[in-house]
Amino acid sequence: MAHAACAPLPLPLPLATPRPSVLGHVRRLLMSGGDVRHFRGSLLGVTARVALDVASRRADLELSGAVLGGRLRGSGTLAGEANHGTVVLDEELHYSLSLRFVSVRSAVYDPDAGTIRVSVTLPVLGARDILLLEEV
Repeated sequence: MAHAACAPLPLPLPLATPRPSVLGHVRRLLMSGGDVRHFRGSLLGVTARVALDVASRRADLELSGAVLGGRLRGSGTLAGEANHGTVVLDEELHYSLSLRFVSVRSAVYDPDAGTIRVSVTLPVLGARDILLLEEV
């Protein structure tokens, strides 16, 4: 019995968002005065890397892991109080995470401890916190 050839199904989730241009990153550093701190942490197989511009409270984000389908990149801004509040993600990253039923609820930056604690909501698992440690 002959089997009919099956076409591969299209993957509905974007695998990655474009990497911000080097020129754009340099421009942001020059405009902000250059106080950028780097953080890294992981939770459930996903590694998060963050470059936080302390003055503007804007961050470039990179998330990677098999459960995400690869690597996601984007930016976000800490809204609210000086070192804590809600996180406003760029449209592409927000969309990519929402397709995976993931949302970022809030973040707390503690400059004395050198940490960022990010509260997220994950499918099935619910609310979780990921602790990012400053890379020195």
